[in-house]
Amino acid sequence: MNKLLSKLVAAGLFSFALNAQSAVYELEEISWDNPSFVKAFTGSYAFDTEKTPSINSEEKALFETLTPLIANNPQEAIATLTTAITPESSGALDYTLANLHFQAGNTAEAISAYKAALDKFPGFARAYKNLGILYVQSGDFENALSALLKTASLGTMDGSLLGLIGFVYLNTGETASALDAYRLALIFEPDSRDWKLGKAQCLINIGENKEAISLLDELISANPNDTSLLMLQANAFIGEGEEMKAAANLQIVNELGKSTGTSLTLLGDIFINRDAPDLAVDYYIASLSLDDLSKDRLMRTIRALAIRQAWSELDQLIAATRSAIGERLSPEEETTLLNYEAQVAMGTNDDDRAASILTEVVKSDPLNGQALLLLADYYSKQNEREKAVLYYERAQDVEETEVEALIQHARMLVRERDFAEAARLLGRAQSIQPQNNVEAFLVKVESAARSMR
Repeated sequence: MNKLLSKLVAAGLFSFALNAQSAVYELEEISWDNPSFVKAFTGSYAFDTEKTPSINSEEKALFETLTPLIANNPQEAIATLTTAITPESSGALDYTLANLHFQAGNTAEAISAYKAALDKFPGFARAYKNLGILYVQSGDFENALSALLKTASLGTMDGSLLGLIGFVYLNTGETASALDAYRLALIFEPDSRDWKLGKAQCLINIGENKEAISLLDELISANPNDTSLLMLQANAFIGEGEEMKAAANLQIVNELGKSTGTSLTLLGDIFINRDAPDLAVDYYIASLSLDDLSKDRLMRTIRALAIRQAWSELDQLIAATRSAIGERLSPEEETTLLNYEAQVAMGTNDDDRAASILTEVVKSDPLNGQALLLLADYYSKQNEREKAVLYYERAQDVEETEVEALIQHARMLVRERDFAEAARLLGRAQSIQPQNNVEAFLVKVESAARSMR
């Protein structure tokens, strides 16, 4: 990553990441659309008497009548079981009822029934595992982890259990534990897409990007149109400073019609870092139509174009923003856009238009430090010293622009050869926010002030 990019990232202008630690992939392993999961879950209705509750002859006869109902009329099976269950009945009945509720999407009823089964038979590993799966699907990772670890402690260890434990750890930010679990899961299920994907995400989270890239190459080779893999690998490429490889992945995602607001703005960031704002702005504008793009991220993007002084592109993006989401902008965001419009006007030498915009801004928002500072700069350029000083001093009274206003005011005074007053203002700025470049400027100004005595 070059030095300029590093500074921009540090300043929060570019967010070169696809939120790897927060946007955890969706599991295929425990989806009802996955035939293997459905087969395994259906098989869990069978009982191993050494590991599951025993049933008496009456309960055995009940299960014989339930078997066709479970397959053909699960609601009737639920009703039959609900009536048959008593405090003294086998936990196998509660467990079967829980499974039926689980399949029917009755989450609260399923949880209650699994807990009832475990109250009657505390060593019921299969009930703990299914309960853990249910909690994972519900996003209740704290209870999911407890149930899944209890399953493991009961000696039921397989790839799906370990992978689920890894998935829960990944979702709760415990990356090292997640990585250990995924590595073990892949010993049992070496071809699992979910567990490989989880391992790759862990590797990226801890900065092991090269290994993640290699693992994702395998997954992408088998699933070339899986855009989630391409985006995750783009994240790893960025971690290695290979932005153009990341851009290649993200462009494929775009061609497949699966871009997100985040991926498009990331593409824009990469191209603006390559001094191609004309390419970047097209991606920024395209991102406006996607719901996942946050307004904060958009404002950072606009700011990045302003810092690059890419006035034409900034003007395009501001216009597109107003068109796409103008009605959703807060008064503060609207004012921010006006400030940037003024910067565009000043940058294209339309100073009078800039002043007109900024004057309206400060009328409605007298403490808008950025607008006050821009107006001060405008009047300084127009050699209207009194107005410039007035606005610099007003900008100094706003915390967010105080330091910059002091520095800009000092620069104007240096041009007027008032070195002593300029040094005083720079000293104030340094006392608030020390900066190396300002310190060097201050030394020169103080030297000039001494020479004037």
